[in-house]
Amino acid sequence: MNLEFSALDDSRVEEAYLVLKQVGDWLQLRGFRQRISRTSFAEYAHWQSEHANFVVTQAGVIVGLVTLRHEHLDDWPDYSNLGAVLMLRALATHPEHQGRGVAAFAIRESINECSHGKPVFLDCVSDTLPEYYAKSGFKTVGRQIRTYADCESYDITLMRLEPNGGD
Repeated sequence: MNLEFSALDDSRVEEAYLVLKQVGDWLQLRGFRQRISRTSFAEYAHWQSEHANFVVTQAGVIVGLVTLRHEHLDDWPDYSNLGAVLMLRALATHPEHQGRGVAAFAIRESINECSHGKPVFLDCVSDTLPEYYAKSGFKTVGRQIRTYADCESYDITLMRLEPNGGD
């Protein structure tokens, strides 16, 4: 499997959005609690313009995407004093390409591109995702219940990946 990693080009934003929507629909059909499937293209296009967005392609077709962003961990009291940290904000693999290492490749390449030797954080729904991210070296550092504007409450896990696997 020949995968390529590159920055998301403006001309491919709609294609990336369609992959994200397919992943959201796939997750929803399997009963996963997530918020991807409710995002409109306009929201995604605006959101992606403020982030570091990368795509994984195979034979020129987008098969995965990953988004990172610097932000403050104001909702996490133990980490709110760190200033802006690098957060992994979105990770998606087209359903037809799942289980082939696309997401692991996207995580590795995006962190190599953006982390500059600093820790990377992510927060995710606690149902099953922490186990997945632990396979890439992320360690759980916090949990909390968070209620969003849609009035749904989610059990959220904060995870941290140290540079070069250190603690």
